[in-house]
Amino acid sequence: MNILTKICVVVLSVLVILACPIFIKQATTGPNYRLAWQQEQLRSKAYELEAMNEKNAHNATRLQRDQARAELLRLGDQRKVDADKMTAELAATRSTVASLENNLAVLAAKVGGLEREAANFNQRNDSLAAQLAEARKENDDLSKEVVRVSELIKQTEAEKARTEQLARVYQETIRGLEEENDNLRKARPASSAAAPGQPGQASPVAAEEIIGTIDAIKGNLASINIGSAKGVAKNMRLIIYRGTTLVGFLRVDEVDVDQAAGIVVDRRVDPMQGDKVTTRLLQ
Repeated sequence: MNILTKICVVVLSVLVILACPIFIKQATTGPNYRLAWQQEQLRSKAYELEAMNEKNAHNATRLQRDQARAELLRLGDQRKVDADKMTAELAATRSTVASLENNLAVLAAKVGGLEREAANFNQRNDSLAAQLAEARKENDDLSKEVVRVSELIKQTEAEKARTEQLARVYQETIRGLEEENDNLRKARPASSAAAPGQPGQASPVAAEEIIGTIDAIKGNLASINIGSAKGVAKNMRLIIYRGTTLVGFLRVDEVDVDQAAGIVVDRRVDPMQGDKVTTRLLQ
């Protein structure tokens, strides 16, 4: 037997000697009656508390029963009051119905009188219808005459409006020409005045009316869809208009066979693609 084994045997022996008193005490100790009595007291108090809770719940249930009984009695009394009220209202309704029946009888008598009056009215109405037919015939004749006069008035007003529009356009054209003439007169230096017998250069004048359309516009430059084939010449002054509005004037600088271009001068409003150009406004 080595030394380590001997040491283990000694340690185990000491532990056994020390543990024996503890095991003996545990084996010889009697039951704890005081602890059991305290536990029983606690259990008894728990039972008493539970019994008290049951009693309180019973009392609450009884109180609810009494309240429900009182509510039923109140509802019964209210139902009786409502029934009495409805009985009174039914009696009043029956009285009202009886009164309405009497009124209906009176109205029936009045209706009979109105029917007799209606028969008399129908006779008078037939007579008035005949008179109305005659009046309508006369009215139709007058209406036809009024329509004819109205058409004449409309035609006259349309002609008047067209004349006024042309007059405004002519006035604008004359004003523009006068302003351009004044500008040319002011801008012409005295030394460049034409000598007697040598008139200054004038803008070309078309032999017949020329009408075209602006197909492009950029700033003051505009091109039109007509050229020398239609009689357009360089330095020619064309009138730009849109409907009955005078837009300004186009001074032609470049001319091709089927198109031309120039500068917009004396503008009244901004020119747009699609505006018309012409040499005169008499149409």
